[in-house]
Parts: sequence; structure tokens; C-alpha cells
Amino acid sequence: MKIIARSSWVETLWAERQECFGEQSAVLWPNLSRAASLLVILNTSLFFLTGAVQSGGYYWPIYSLGLLGIVEVLLLLPLGLNRRLWFYLVAVSLWSLAGWFLVGSILFWLRTASAGR
Repeated sequence: MKIIARSSWVETLWAERQECFGEQSAVLWPNLSRAASLLVILNTSLFFLTGAVQSGGYYWPIYSLGLLGIVEVLLLLPLGLNRRLWFYLVAVSLWSLAGWFLVGSILFWLRTASAGR
């Protein structure tokens, strides 16, 4: 009797997601690049042009810009990994963390601006 090794549901799910990502990667990577660029513009205009970073000694916008810079480098370098789902998930995770720092910075900025009135 031959025993057929079955893959786990996690491996099956990952294989399906990898195939779906392979079909959609031409759409997902440019969208991530545009979204990262827009967050950089928003971050710079909100905090550096208004002087909120220099006057308050607040570093979360700098962390956010650093993470967005890493994401942009991952997008631009020809590493040959852009067809891998795990590589995209790493880039999206870094982008999400940068977005979290940006939202936290906006909330801090609004709270300190309203307290100063």
C-alpha cells in the first residue's frame, strides 16, 4: 500500500496565495510604490514644513520616513524577489509600521496643537 503524503492546509493556502500574488504582482507593487510616495509627501508636509519636529524634539515622523525609505529601496533594488509573496508581505509590513508612526504623529500633533491654544 502506498501512503500519499498530504500537505497541510497551511501549505495549500500559502501555495494558493502565492499563485494569486503571482497573477496580481504587476498591480500590487506599483500601488505600494505610489502609496509609499504619498505617505512621504504627507509626512514631510505635515511635520517638517510646519516645524513640529524641530520645535518639539519629536522623532516619530523621522522613524516613519526611515521605514518608508527602506520600503522604497526594497521596491527599487533589482533583487529578483519581487515575485515572492513573503517579500511583498515584508514590504507591506514595513509600510504599515511607517503608517502607524505617521498616524501616531498626527494624533500627537493635534493633541499638542489643541493644548497650546
